[in-house]
Formats: sequence, C-alpha cells, structure tokens
Amino acid sequence: MPELLDYILEHEEAFKSKGRLASLYSDFGTQQATNPDGYTANVAAWRKALLDAARVGLVPSSTGAHDNALTLGAGEPLLRELTSKDFGRPLALGAVLQDAVARREMVPLKEFLAGTTSIYARGGWSISPWGVVTWGLRQLGGVLGAGGATNKLVAGEYVVVPNVEAVATTVLAHFAHTTTPLDLITTRAAFSRSFAHALSADRALSQTDISLLLIHLARDRAALAYDPASGTIKLSPHPGAEPPAPISAAETTVAQLRDLLASLATQVSTLDAETATHDAAARAAVARGATAQARAALRKKKAAEATAAKRGASLAQLESVYAAIEDAAGQVAVVRALEAGAGVLRGLHAEVGGAEGVDAVMERVREEVALAEEVTGAMTEGAGTGVVDEEEVEDEFAALEREERERVEAAEARKTAERLAVLEEMEKKREVEAERDMGRLSLDETRPALHGDDEQQQRKEQPLPEA
Repeated sequence: MPELLDYILEHEEAFKSKGRLASLYSDFGTQQATNPDGYTANVAAWRKALLDAARVGLVPSSTGAHDNALTLGAGEPLLRELTSKDFGRPLALGAVLQDAVARREMVPLKEFLAGTTSIYARGGWSISPWGVVTWGLRQLGGVLGAGGATNKLVAGEYVVVPNVEAVATTVLAHFAHTTTPLDLITTRAAFSRSFAHALSADRALSQTDISLLLIHLARDRAALAYDPASGTIKLSPHPGAEPPAPISAAETTVAQLRDLLASLATQVSTLDAETATHDAAARAAVARGATAQARAALRKKKAAEATAAKRGASLAQLESVYAAIEDAAGQVAVVRALEAGAGVLRGLHAEVGGAEGVDAVMERVREEVALAEEVTGAMTEGAGTGVVDEEEVEDEFAALEREERERVEAAEARKTAERLAVLEEMEKKREVEAERDMGRLSLDETRPALHGDDEQQQRKEQPLPEA
C-alpha cells in the first residue's frame, strides 16, 4: 500500500469505515445538487486528508517527488498513490481540488508566484479566463453539471495555504521575542536552518517551501523584506502594521557576519569533539601497547587543537566586532527615538505658539477674568444682595459667643447654688441632732435615783424631748 494512502487510513477518522470509503471513492462530484450534505461531507473529508498529508510531506508533486510540504501536485502520481485495492482510484478528486481552490485553501502555484497583492486583500487576485468560463457553464447547467463541480483532475501544482500560514505563524512567534534590531536580520541559509522543521519534526522544508514562505511573509503578511541577490532577510518589528524598509548594504553585511559567527561556532564545536575523539583513541592505543597508533592519534589531536585555537581566535574577534555593531545599532535607535521625540515636542510647541503664545493666552485669560468681575460688581451694586458685609458677620459671631458664654455661666451658677443648698440643709440637720444629744446628757446627770415601781412610773410620766 502506498505510504500516502496508508497514512490517510491510519490518521483520518472519515477513512476508517469501509462503507465511508466506498462513498469517498465514488463519483460523488455529480451529487452537489441531488445530495448536498453527502457531497459536502465527502469534499471536507478529502480536503482535510490531503492538507494533513501534505503537512508531513507525503503528497507527491506532479512529477512524483516527495520534496515539498507546502505544495500539492495534482496528477497521475497523486491518483496512483491514492489508489485503493478495494475501491480503485478516487473518482471525484477533481471536485475536491476545485472546492479547495474556491475556498482559497489551495492556490495554483503559478498564480501564487505571480501575484503582486496579498492573498487576503479583497479583489486582490484577478479572475482567470477559466473562472469566467466556469461561471458561465455553471449558470447554464452545462458540462459541469447542475452543481458546477467537475470530477476531472487537472494536472498542476497547488500551494497549500493553511500549511504556509502555520509555518509563518511559527516564524513570527519566534522573532516576536527578539531583543535588539540586529536579531531581526538574518540570511536565507540561517533562516532555512532555523525553521526547517517548523511544520513537521520528521520532514524538513525544501528550498521551494522556503521560497513560498518568504513570499507569503513579505507580500501577504508585510512581515519581512527579502533580497534574493544577497540572500538577506529583515523582519519587521511590527509585522502587519508596517512593512520593513528596504534592506541596506550595512544590513546585508550584518546578516553575513551573523552567518559567519554561527559557522565558526559550529566549526569550533566540531573541532573540540574531534580533539576529544583523538585523545580517547591515543589513550586506548597506549593501553593496548600500539605505540604508532597512539602517536598518530596524538598528532591528529594536536592538529585539531591548533585549528580549533585559530577558529576560536577568529570567532572571538568577530564577536567583539559584532558586539560593537550591536551597541552602535542600539545607539542609533536611541538617537532616532530622541529625534522623533524632539519632532513631536516641536510640533506641540508650534501649535501653542511657543512661550510668547502661552504668555499672550494667559494675558487674555486675566483680562477676561477681570472683565467678569467687573460685570458681576455692576450687576450687584446697589441691590444689597449677593455682597457679604464682613463686619456684620464678625459682630453677629461675637454676639453668639457672648450668648453661649452667658448660658454656660448661668448653668454653672445654678449647679453651684444647688450644691450649697444641699450642704446648708445637711449642716442644719447635724446641728439639730447635736442639740438633741446634749439635752439627753444633761437630764441624765440632774435627776435622783429611783427604785422599783416608782422609778418606772416616773419614767412613764417623764415628758419626751422635743423633736
């Protein structure tokens, strides 16, 4: 079984039932009017299967090669790889591709390469003569049938737009985290290395895929500028909002310097690994007693160390140069920001007329305030309303304080008088009790002693002391 068909049968849910497979491989293109639900379901299932298979590089080109992940080749190789042992070739694959093109999920390769406006721009893509003929035949219900879909598969290459968009999103997310302007400049070679597996970990993007991706990012996303002659790529710091300026000679030099730094770093790492390998070989040869082999391994080790030292020195020099360029680029960005800020301030000052203009405005404000006060005074003069006499306010306030003070003093005087009356009453009661006690004592001392009943009788007859 071809690898493409095997992948679809394993990963696509719609292709796991034999009954469903019979429908998918049938000539359903003529059912768009008679069975629209079935037609739509079959087209959607095939479209998803082809897009997913193209993502992992299993859909062949029109020549039969499996090099590209962002294009799909319609033709005999595709039909051959989709041929089923039980159901034969898919009979409505032409209708599937026609639907995908109508949805702009697939764009003919030639049209994609020749386009000058974004694929997202309304009316940005011209209508082909075949599109006009197709529309006319559809209106007449002619050779395309009542539904307008044709099952004939026209050979050609198509750009798989969802896959291109997926890689573009990954690229933009990567560059969104850059910290310096120089990080947005690179070469096509470095770009290809960085994003070779952006769509699939198992399949690397081809150079055709990279070219389509760069066209999409530059034309459709306004996210980068690309110079094919030098292979320099410059990303926009604000993708979609404003396209980057054309690439300068200095930026091309920076891109090449970054590429050279990456190459030297790789070489140094490789030489260090070779040094370690030769060192291990020399030690093993010594352990075996193979003197000649040990010396040969040591010579290779020394040669690798010397080369690594030279490459390391060159790398260090280039890194210092790049650091200086990076610092200068940062300073340029600061100066440009300051210049832009100065322009803004200059414009704002021009709007208010400078210091003289502000002084004139303030003078006019003072004049108008004074005029308003004069008008208010004229309106209230002689009316006796709206004007507060401060002396009257102070006199009334003093009278209120005086009344409050007198009220407090009177209350205190009443409380004092009440307390004195209580004390005087208590003093009188003590004097009366003292006199009563003194009277009792004097009577007890002067009367004779009495005994028995005479004494009791005399006590009864004795008058009580006055209260």
